[in-house]
Amino acid sequence: MKTAMKIVGAVIGLAALTFGALKLVEHDPGPTADRSISTARLDDLCENLGQVSFPDAPAYEGPAPHPIVVVGFNDGSATPDAKVPAAWKPQRSQIQLIGCIGTVSPGNPAPGRTCTFNIPTYRQLPIVETTTSVRLYEARTGRMVADVAVESSNTPCPLQLTTAGDNPTVQGTPNYEQYEATFAPYVNR
Repeated sequence: MKTAMKIVGAVIGLAALTFGALKLVEHDPGPTADRSISTARLDDLCENLGQVSFPDAPAYEGPAPHPIVVVGFNDGSATPDAKVPAAWKPQRSQIQLIGCIGTVSPGNPAPGRTCTFNIPTYRQLPIVETTTSVRLYEARTGRMVADVAVESSNTPCPLQLTTAGDNPTVQGTPNYEQYEATFAPYVNR
């Protein structure tokens, strides 16, 4: 009986060691894994700063323009205007630069600029222009190229507005021209 107990104990111990060893060698590519620019979520780079790259993306070198995508702006989440340059509407396989939107800091109300909404009665809300921080990365290496601020101005009134609190405002958002002006030194170098 003691021998049988020792065998059962040895089997349980061996199983525990085996399970533990399996856990140690379990493969987890984690956020540092290389990804294909053609199939990966581009926001992977923004969510895992400094840990993600797209080795099959073209290098950020050579003659301009250097195609750019700003995640959350011209990555398909907004409709590009027909006059937007091709470098701002690249095919996935052409992307050299990826912009990651960071914090949005409100500024002062734009003088004389308001939007009228029916909340619950007609009310004019001030437009507050903003500064949006954007970090620019080379897609191929994940290396940060620039940390810039994009200023909003002349924000149009939105068709709809979600409000909170007693003093709602319309938050300004940068448009294509403002992003292009800010990133021109990198896209056109």
